[in-house]
Amino acid sequence: MQLGIANSVWNNIHHEVRDTFATTIENYFDGKVQALNFLDPTSVNVINSWVEANTNHLIKNILDHTSEDDAMFLINAIYFKGNWNLSI
Repeated sequence: MQLGIANSVWNNIHHEVRDTFATTIENYFDGKVQALNFLDPTSVNVINSWVEANTNHLIKNILDHTSEDDAMFLINAIYFKGNWNLSI
């Protein structure tokens, strides 16, 4: 059985994240906190690449675009692989 859980916060560079919030995400949720320029179309690739890496390449595109109106994305990725026992 394999189980992976990953947490991330992606904030628009125009919206500052408080240090205490970032520290809480990193320390208690083992999460990544990263500021991105949501006007830059490559920000979608950065987020999608993180999701793909944390789902063993099963989810490739969780976002199709970002905009200047987006303040933050809170993204959790879960990967589970196991054998199911269906005997009753």
